Amino acid sequence: MSKKNECMHYQKCLENETISIPPQFRPGCTEESDLDDIDTSRHTDRHCHEAEKRTLWPFVWQMVARVEELDDPGDYIVYDIVDQSFIVVKTEDNEIKAFYNSCLHRGRSLVENNGCVTEFKCPYHGFSWRLNGKLKSIPSAWDFKQFAARPKSETCLPEVLVDSWGGFIFINMDLNAIPLKAYLGVLPEHFNRWPIEKSKKVLHVSKKIPANWKTTQEAFMESLHARGIHQQMLPYIGDEYTQYDTYGENISRAMTVIGVSSPALAEKLSEEKIAESYLGNNLDKKTEGLLRSTTDARKTLITIKRERISKKLNIDMSDFLDSEIIDEYMYCVFPNFSPWKGLDSTMIYRFRPNGDDHRSCIMDVIFLSCSTSDDKYERPKTTCLGLDEPFSNAKELGGLATVLDQDVDNLVYVDKGLRAAKKKRMLLSGYQEKIIKNFHSTLDKYLKVSE
Repeated sequence: MSKKNECMHYQKCLENETISIPPQFRPGCTEESDLDDIDTSRHTDRHCHEAEKRTLWPFVWQMVARVEELDDPGDYIVYDIVDQSFIVVKTEDNEIKAFYNSCLHRGRSLVENNGCVTEFKCPYHGFSWRLNGKLKSIPSAWDFKQFAARPKSETCLPEVLVDSWGGFIFINMDLNAIPLKAYLGVLPEHFNRWPIEKSKKVLHVSKKIPANWKTTQEAFMESLHARGIHQQMLPYIGDEYTQYDTYGENISRAMTVIGVSSPALAEKLSEEKIAESYLGNNLDKKTEGLLRSTTDARKTLITIKRERISKKLNIDMSDFLDSEIIDEYMYCVFPNFSPWKGLDSTMIYRFRPNGDDHRSCIMDVIFLSCSTSDDKYERPKTTCLGLDEPFSNAKELGGLATVLDQDVDNLVYVDKGLRAAKKKRMLLSGYQEKIIKNFHSTLDKYLKVSE
C-alpha cells in the first residue's frame, strides 16, 4: 500500500462529514525523512544517556504539572529528570515559579514529595526560603555572616523558566530558550477545538518500566504494532489506515480510524460484531437495539458516543466532526509529552528516564476530565507502580491496563533484542513510523551538540 493511499484512507472517512472540515484535519507535512535506520546504541548504551543529560534535557520544554494541582499559595510539586530535581510552586502572589530542589547551604533536597507549605525549610540544618525563592532565615546567623553578606541574587533559590499552555505547566532549564508558544508550533491552534484548559486532572498512574525511555515511547508512536501486541483491538481499529503528520521539529500527530476492522484481520466481521468489540460490556438496552440493527458499525458508534458525550457535558455536539467523536488523535511534543484529543476526557502520556538509569524509565498515564461541578478541586493521588508491578494493579485504569500491560510485556523483549542485535541498527518504515523518524531527526540536532 503506497504512502498516498494510507494517508488518504483516513481522509476518505472525512468525505461523509456533514459540516465544514477545519484545515488541521488535512494531512500535515508530506516530506519524507531520509532517516531510514537508527543506531541501537541510542536505546542501549550509557554514552547516549550521558549526552542527553548534557545537551537534551537542559534545553527542552518539559511538561511537569497541571495548573489545578497548584490551586492555593504554597501548593507545590516535585519534578525529577535524570539527576536534576525541581520544585514547582504557587507563590503568595499567585505566580507559578520553579526552583532547583537543592539547599544553597550543603545541597540537600529541600522537599521530597508533593505538598503544601508556607516556606521551604531544609530538613538538614534549617535554612529556609520563602515561596518566591527569597532567603527567609539562616540558623546560627552569627556564624554565617559571609552568607548573609552576599548579594540577594546569590541567596535566592535559582530559578528555571516556567510557562503554561492548555492548563499544563512547563519548565525549561535554559534561561535563553525560545518561548513555549513558539516551541509548541501548531499544537495550541489544533487544540482550540478541544479546550483542555477547562479540564482537570482526575487520574495519574506512574509506572517504572524495564526499558529505555525512547524504546518505551516509540512503542506508542505507531499503530502498526496492534496486529502483533493488541490483537483484541483488530476488530474495531483501522491500524494501517492511521494518518501520520509532522509539523516541524517538535510536533507530530497520529490520527487512527475507529469503527472499522484492521486489514490484518483474516476474518470478515459483521458490522454488529465490530461495534460490539469496541463497546465491550458498556451496553444498555438502547445500545443493544442499535447494534442489532446496524449496517454500519462506525456510524452507529458515532451516534452512541455523540449522545453519551452530549449528555455528560450538557452541550450541543453538532459542531463536532464525526471523526472527532470517535477517532483517536495522539500528538507528540518533543521530547516526551503526548496529549491525546479529548472531548469529555483527555489522556496524556509522559516518558522520562528512571532517575539516572538509562535501562529503565517512568511512564506517566494521566487523565483529564471536563468538570461541571463547582466543588473545590482535590488533587488525585498518584498511583506509583514498580518495575514488577503491572498496570492492572491500578484498578482506576479499567480496560486500558490490559492494553498497557501488553505493551510493557513486549518491551522487555524489545530491550533484550536491541542489546543482542548483530547489526546494531533499527530499520524504520517509510510512512507508518514517520513520527519515530521525526523524533530521532530532532534528537540528532541536540546530540550533535554533545558530539
